[in-house]
Amino acid sequence: MDSFLSENAGYLNYILLDRKRTVRRGGSLGSFESAKFVSKLHSPVGGRIIGVNEPVLKDPRRINRDPYGSWIVELQATDLEKDLMSPELLGDAGDLRRWIKEELRRAESDG
Repeated sequence: MDSFLSENAGYLNYILLDRKRTVRRGGSLGSFESAKFVSKLHSPVGGRIIGVNEPVLKDPRRINRDPYGSWIVELQATDLEKDLMSPELLGDAGDLRRWIKEELRRAESDG
């Protein structure tokens, strides 16, 4: 979860984590609930879950305070090279800007 999402979601109230051992790229890791909505947490890469940040699960607002220092799960990727080639992953600031503009266009057309 990055600062863009944590700011737009509002204060995080709950993070519910699926306690499975493996996940596919794009698969669900669980879900979160904020002041504004409920959404799934999607895995950026496929792999095996090797760590869970229990303090963040107990106090999800840590993510609002420090989104880049508050990891949720640690994954050991099974095919990182392949997953990094996915067009859904953002590689740099230019990718992020394009994605935000597209998301804003989509939101405006839906509303």
